[in-house]
Amino acid sequence: MDRVLCIYLPQWDLEWIQRRRRGGRPQTPGSRRQRTVFLLVTEVAREQVVSRCCALAYRNGVFPGMALAEARALCPGAAVLAFDPRRSGEALDSLARWAWHYSPTVCVNAAPMDERPAPTPDGLLLDVTGEAHLFGSEYLLLKEIHGRLHRAGFTARLAVAPTLGAAWAVARFGGHAMSVLSSEHVEDALRPLPLACLRIPADQIAALQQVGVERVEHVLELPRESLRVRYGELILQRLDQALGKVCERFEPIRLHEPLALQRIFEGASTQIEAVTLTTKDLLAELSGHLLKQESGVRGLRVELARVDDPPVSREILLGRATRDAKHLWSLLQPKMENLHMGHGVEAVTLTAFWVARIRHQQLSVWAENAEGDAYEQEIEQLLDTLVNRWGVDSVLEAQACASHVPERAQRFLPVRSRKQSRKEVQAALMFADRPSQMFERPELAQAIALQPDHPPSKLQWRGCDHALTAGAGPERINTEWWHDRVHSTRDYYKVQTAEGAWLWVFREMESAQWFVHGLWV
Repeated sequence: MDRVLCIYLPQWDLEWIQRRRRGGRPQTPGSRRQRTVFLLVTEVAREQVVSRCCALAYRNGVFPGMALAEARALCPGAAVLAFDPRRSGEALDSLARWAWHYSPTVCVNAAPMDERPAPTPDGLLLDVTGEAHLFGSEYLLLKEIHGRLHRAGFTARLAVAPTLGAAWAVARFGGHAMSVLSSEHVEDALRPLPLACLRIPADQIAALQQVGVERVEHVLELPRESLRVRYGELILQRLDQALGKVCERFEPIRLHEPLALQRIFEGASTQIEAVTLTTKDLLAELSGHLLKQESGVRGLRVELARVDDPPVSREILLGRATRDAKHLWSLLQPKMENLHMGHGVEAVTLTAFWVARIRHQQLSVWAENAEGDAYEQEIEQLLDTLVNRWGVDSVLEAQACASHVPERAQRFLPVRSRKQSRKEVQAALMFADRPSQMFERPELAQAIALQPDHPPSKLQWRGCDHALTAGAGPERINTEWWHDRVHSTRDYYKVQTAEGAWLWVFREMESAQWFVHGLWV
């Protein structure tokens, strides 16, 4: 499931100017209380118009688009500054690059229907899918970003939601400065919000308000066909995008233009074979360009431009950079088989939106190293195939954790989010005889031990009685007091049943109960 983080900066332009006047120093404690009214003005049709105003000016009745003379009448002592939208936008681009610390996919975002004089972006969008565990939770991620922006002197409202439209709406019009929405609560969160949260033009909002439609819940109660006929397709599109019924993506900022190759047909083609051959030719050409740049691709997108239809595209992500055209085609081919060609394809575009360097290899001299690298490359290609076929969160790998308690000694994470270094993993591993199949939770059993501190001789487990013929132990393990409210002491034994199965059982000393924790298969 996608997770989009929207950062709304309602006073960005004014606060950035104030920070620049402080020489880039952060806001000092106790200085957040504002006493002076600030207005940013631009010239429109030979008249000075308010482009941005602070929160104190808003409370006095000033709003963007108002003439400067009227604003001065409402706020006599206001400080008037010239507004430079270009410099403000460049500054927000710098803030977006700072946000790469939290996500590699960041976009500078503004209200798409912003009709104010000299509109500029006023927020950021981040794709934080699968990244919450790196910060503890999504709320802790919001708390960290909000705190850092606050200390830098910026007012911010943040929201995480499964859709771009929902995150944008809640960040700007929600009731809290930080919000986290699940897919089940998106509609409930949008219902009480004003129509402006749907990102539709002001004249359309005014037309709806004239008939008593002021909130999203009112729109949801109206027939869709009636809305389409009277107000156009846009309002339904925005509503479906916010609710997740229609996919919506954003283009992230990049340091460099992505490497893109395009082949335009002389006439629209309806033959899938022509599109397939063209894509393979572009892959071969792309491989040559990457070889010259000593680079490989980790993110690749193919896009088909269709006649009288919007373009369609598919993407693949790789765990290791490669320029092997054959491997790239093996990943692209299954995704292209279900692409709808519409009334014909006019052009095929191949874009390497994520490129990484590939180190040199001396295959002729160091044969053993070459074989090792080749084996590792085959493993990575297999993982690429599995991840792109089943999804990032479906292919997991076990990682060792620094805990001697068996059920906490490992964790399973997506194979493409290896955040733990090899040294940390090796330090967490310990040499011990552990079953090949460990149960997620120990299973309750009944056992009889003829002598204390000896393996049991009989075991009742999963409704069956087992006679035990051999055993070894005990191995005493204490649970970690900083994780568990109730401390537990366990004596583990490795026992063999009469049928030949080896089980790993333990007796909890506090309760004298027996458990089966795993088996060797």
